Amino acid sequence: QESVGTFASSGCMRLSADAIETLYNEVTIGTPVYILHHANKAGWLNDKLYLEVHPPITLNEELSQFNNTSIDGVLMAAEESRLAKINWSQVYDVVAKHDGMPHIVGEVQR
Repeated sequence: QESVGTFASSGCMRLSADAIETLYNEVTIGTPVYILHHANKAGWLNDKLYLEVHPPITLNEELSQFNNTSIDGVLMAAEESRLAKINWSQVYDVVAKHDGMPHIVGEVQR
């Protein structure tokens, strides 16, 4: 379904049928749930550093308290785990797009 993984409503969590079944089977009734939105994510795959930037959530025209992960913060955390060469021009392009897709912005420096 097109709306899975998007902010298509006012608070509903949209999951695929498989994800719902997995969640139902792994979580007991009454388990506390905390939902965080991190607009910016970075991570490694096969020695490539990826950056994913989503549009920030706004509540009443103010940035939500959940948008607290800075681009610098996620890149520094990823960079600390491996010695990386970051393409800052690519980072700026990804930030400008904020399309929610992972983009390569660096690689392990050898």
